[in-house]
Amino acid sequence: MIIVPTPFAWPVFGELRSALQYSSQVLGSRIAWFVYSNSDFAVAGRLLGEASLGAYRLAWTISNIPVEKITATVQRVAHSHFSAVQEDPSALRRYLLALTEGIALLTIPISVGLAIVTPDFVLSVLKDKWTAAIVPMQLLSVYVCFRSITPMLTSILHVTGDARYCMWVTISSAVIFPIAFIFASKWGATGIAVAWIVCYPLNAVPLYWKTFRNIRLPLREYLRCLWPS
Repeated sequence: MIIVPTPFAWPVFGELRSALQYSSQVLGSRIAWFVYSNSDFAVAGRLLGEASLGAYRLAWTISNIPVEKITATVQRVAHSHFSAVQEDPSALRRYLLALTEGIALLTIPISVGLAIVTPDFVLSVLKDKWTAAIVPMQLLSVYVCFRSITPMLTSILHVTGDARYCMWVTISSAVIFPIAFIFASKWGATGIAVAWIVCYPLNAVPLYWKTFRNIRLPLREYLRCLWPS
């Protein structure tokens, strides 16, 4: 500071425009994601009461362990690898298929296995007071099979210049999901879990379409990488 003094300067917004635009799009996606990913808890607590909310939250927490422990960890590392080859569609295809196959080999058998043993697990470990969580946990485990492999799509779209597209898809989810949860709450926590199974895959269709188009990935190749799991 003494030898080479550097005075304060006004930022040159023309040079920062692209960075600020990208950051605002990612921030918009994160805010919208927070809204729709927590709207099920808000609906359950508001319309179903504390008991149903407690059972649903327990079912959600246990069923989403594969996503929280495996997918989230891989995604944090994978984004930098996607960025390094963002101009190479063949490398992006290779990374996406390899990571998706590896994640699916872990998360899908875990989730399906949990769905199968949920009644015995709840009754033997959590006891009878949590029987209301059995069916929601089984349904959410099915949903997690799909949720565990889709975060890679948003990482691909961010590095290929479609962060804005991701933002608008996520914003649409923040509108659609709460409405679906309110409607599904007529059937209790089970209905909210079913809403995830119905709405989440439909919401992912635009992400799959855009990703496959950007990196020129045939659908059959993607399905082939899921076949082992």
